[in-house]
Amino acid sequence: MPNEVQFDEKEGIINLVFRGDQTYETIHALWPDVENAAKKLHESNRPIFVLGDTREMAHQDSGSRQAGLEIMKKIDMTKYALVITSTFLRIVSSLIAKASGLESKVRNFSTREDAIAWLHKV
Repeated sequence: MPNEVQFDEKEGIINLVFRGDQTYETIHALWPDVENAAKKLHESNRPIFVLGDTREMAHQDSGSRQAGLEIMKKIDMTKYALVITSTFLRIVSSLIAKASGLESKVRNFSTREDAIAWLHKV
């Protein structure tokens, strides 16, 4: 099953579910759906919360990380919570967030529930 964008308009969360191996192309393919959801939130003056779930993700290459960073910057997200169970991916994610100046907007979590709680925390 491919990656998926699930927009929960009531909760105001753009859910990204990553499955299998990731490349620039697999991540970039999510852009149209992410952009549409972000526009709806922006037009209604709501914060743009993104929840990325990597629990079903396998390998990712540097291109996939590049595409993810491009999307994060394009939508001017308010917060981006990542559900990551891999220690290696947690470290990589934290380094990318810091290097890109998004450290205050991006957090890693072990559970979806903790991620959602942080997104809604003022």
